[in-house]
Amino acid sequence: MPSATLCVSVEGHCATGARPTEPECRMSLSPSEADWPGEPPTYATYLHLDHLLSLQHPLAADVDPRTRAAEHFFIIVHQASELWLQQVLLDLDAATAPTASTPPGARHEHLARAEACLHLMTAQVEALDHLPPDAFRAFRAALGTASGAQSQQFEHLRARLAPAAEHADLLRGVAAAFARWQRSHLAVVARLLGDDGGTGGTPGVTYLQRRVLASDRVHS
Repeated sequence: MPSATLCVSVEGHCATGARPTEPECRMSLSPSEADWPGEPPTYATYLHLDHLLSLQHPLAADVDPRTRAAEHFFIIVHQASELWLQQVLLDLDAATAPTASTPPGARHEHLARAEACLHLMTAQVEALDHLPPDAFRAFRAALGTASGAQSQQFEHLRARLAPAAEHADLLRGVAAAFARWQRSHLAVVARLLGDDGGTGGTPGVTYLQRRVLASDRVHS
C-alpha cells in the first residue's frame, strides 16, 4: 500500500516533471506499509484519511468562524477538482492507448467515466453558489497570487481536448462536458469577482470569458 507521502509538488507535478498519472510519477512505498504487516488496511488507512483530512489550511488569520468555514469550503472544492482532473487524465490516457493494449469495451468505459467526472466537477463548481461574495472577499487577500489559471492539470486537459490534437474525434463527448464545466466556472467567478481582477494578475471575468468563448468555438 502506498504511503501518504506523494511525489507531487504543489504545482501538480512530481520532481521528475511528470503528471501524477504518468508512470514516472508514483507514490513512494515503504516496505512496512507496502506489506501491511499484521492486518489488512482499514477504510481510514486505505484512504489515508488522517493525511487527506489534514491538507486543508485556511490562510486568513484571526477570522470569524463564518469566514474560516467559507475558506475551508473554497479549498475543498478546488482540491477535489484537482483530484477529478487527475482521474480524467488517467482515463483519457487509457482510452487513447494503442488498440492492442486496450481490452474490448474498455475504451468506452474510460471515456464514459472521464465524461462523468467532468459532470461531477460541474456540479461541484456550482456548489460555490453557496459561497457569498462577501464571505469570499473576507479571505481573498490571503490567496495572494494563487489562481485557478495556474492549474497545470487543467492546461494538460485543455491541450488533450484541442480539436487538432490526436484522438480529437474520439474525445468529442468529453470535450463537450469540459466546455460545460468551463461555462459553469465562469458563472461562479463572475458572481464572486464582479469587475475585480483575478488573483493571478489576469483581468478576471473578461479573461475567463475569452477562454470559454474560444473553447465553445472550437468544440461547437
